[in-house]
Amino acid sequence: MASAVCCRFSPVSRLSAVVVLCLLAIAPGLRAENGIVLKSDVAFLGADRKEKLDAYLPSAEFPRPRAAVIFIHGGGWSGGSKSDARSREFCTALAERGYVAFSIDYLLNKASKDEAGKTRFDSVAWPQNFLDCKTAVRFVRRHAAEFGVDPARIAVMGASAGAHLALLVAATEDSGHWNKGGLYPEESNAVSAVIEFYGRCDVTQDRRPHFAGATPEETEANVVAASPLTHLTSGMPPVLAVQGAADTIVPVSYGRRLAARLKELDVPCEYIEIPGAEHSFGFTPPQKDLRPEVFAFLEKYLGPTQSGEKKQD
Repeated sequence: MASAVCCRFSPVSRLSAVVVLCLLAIAPGLRAENGIVLKSDVAFLGADRKEKLDAYLPSAEFPRPRAAVIFIHGGGWSGGSKSDARSREFCTALAERGYVAFSIDYLLNKASKDEAGKTRFDSVAWPQNFLDCKTAVRFVRRHAAEFGVDPARIAVMGASAGAHLALLVAATEDSGHWNKGGLYPEESNAVSAVIEFYGRCDVTQDRRPHFAGATPEETEANVVAASPLTHLTSGMPPVLAVQGAADTIVPVSYGRRLAARLKELDVPCEYIEIPGAEHSFGFTPPQKDLRPEVFAFLEKYLGPTQSGEKKQD
């Protein structure tokens, strides 16, 4: 004979559970796994854009509203996806910890191979790829109540090319030029913190074709504007930078330069350099489990765990 299990919820947890169950019942693209609710292919850039976002909602055991992390995928500004394995790994781990995680797509460069096998860019996404990421911040803030998000506690995170874009989003939150136009202009572009995994802080050297303009002068202006180092100020949100010492795609010098410049500006920065790590890893590369330091950083700058919340090791 099966035993009965009685589950008791606090009023806040009961409300969270009701919200999640209602979403599962009425909204398309929703599925639950390990208590996490995934709402996929949410439009955030307007009806004419194919790029969407996926929202990972933590278990109803976590009371709302929650802090949020917007994740930006890598792929050399020409590939990758909000739903690729690396994106899912990061966002699932964040949601398991109690964060509302958003994995976003953005406009990509269109690349092809010439007869010699060399990559050429048929169209360049800059600056729309960057502006799409800024729109994501405003979208999440605009729809915070629907996703159970605290609009005052939003961080941005990225890997590789996505880390480059995440740094730009954080560094330009007060920029008059880069915050003009777009959707949800009444919403703030501010973020509370940024986490970058092996991203480039400078694209003026060997990544110029990814930001090419119609003329050499336009290309020069583009790569300067697209380099996070150009925009860093003492008002930059706190940064966690993670870099593999054996990375041959984004050499370790980029992480060191970023950390040194942030130190000069007195910006709170934590720099993790992993000996032996190459390019593209998640929270648990063979050399080190990064989750304790990443989650400690998020808790420090997005606020401590609230009393009575579900705790995780």
